[in-house]
Amino acid sequence: MRSLCLVRSVLFALPLNVTALRLKSALGKIFAHNSCCIAHQLCARTFAIIVVGAWRGCRLILLAVEAEQCTAYDCTVCGAEDPDYVPTFLYLNEAVAYLREQMKARIDTVTLRIADMELTAEQGNTMLSDAIAHTGVPTEGDYFRRNMGSKSCSVVTGEDANGVYSDVTFKFNWYTTAEMEAEVDAAVEALLDELNLWSASDYEKIVGVYDWIGENIEYDHDRYDEEGSTIEHTTYAAIVNRLAVCQGYASLYYRLLLELGVDCRVISGLAGLNGGESHAWNIVKLEDVAYHMDVTWDIGKMSESKKGKPSVLDSNSFSHTMHKFLYKQR
Repeated sequence: MRSLCLVRSVLFALPLNVTALRLKSALGKIFAHNSCCIAHQLCARTFAIIVVGAWRGCRLILLAVEAEQCTAYDCTVCGAEDPDYVPTFLYLNEAVAYLREQMKARIDTVTLRIADMELTAEQGNTMLSDAIAHTGVPTEGDYFRRNMGSKSCSVVTGEDANGVYSDVTFKFNWYTTAEMEAEVDAAVEALLDELNLWSASDYEKIVGVYDWIGENIEYDHDRYDEEGSTIEHTTYAAIVNRLAVCQGYASLYYRLLLELGVDCRVISGLAGLNGGESHAWNIVKLEDVAYHMDVTWDIGKMSESKKGKPSVLDSNSFSHTMHKFLYKQR
């Protein structure tokens, strides 16, 4: 049975001239301090605020707070501050949404509990797949995939006084830290302001970003053959260091185009002669047609005559040998 956050009744005083906005801000601070569910923004709340009188220039406020449809099965006060706190969910989609937020923060190990369910390992892996699926959000989907190494999921089931449950643990080997991602965010924002493509057509956005990357990012030949090195594969390497390999190029192109509202994917496969070698590039969607884009292979070729004319090939004439790939919006 679903547990709701405790209904709280609080009598306190605020100056008579307090505005509604200031009241809302004050209440928000109270909730964040007193309820782990609300602190984690996992609850839809209803508030009943009753002005019961005035005393010495202040309103006397009776506040009744109830959390509706709380996603946490067993909410405890100040659980957010408990290092052993494990968030508990009744619905898998809410658990996946929580997992995505932890991934954005570059958390290495995320453990969560699913109440009233005994999940299989396959279901746990499905949650992981859903968390890294393409959503159209610039910092999700392929951006997750291309800025991490290994990932894994394990499931342990059990039973307590509330019934059966499944503890699901996800582990990630991130190539970047949360601090590095903050640098990426700042650099992306500055670059997009510099490019000023917000009102441009989708085609102008596609070629504008393509040209900028081709002109400003150098290929990292030194780290390409360095055993154990991973930074060159990241968006951070491309936008901050201006030095990357194909995956860094492709993930930056993905991030920038999605920020500009153009659908884009990062794909990988084999490219080149004699069976080819591992490679990453992009597919962009323009007027319902998918086009392959490979800015890595255009490095140093951005002459004045070629600007605005990237090597855009349709799916029928492209020469890369791809692994199984289906371009569709999930």
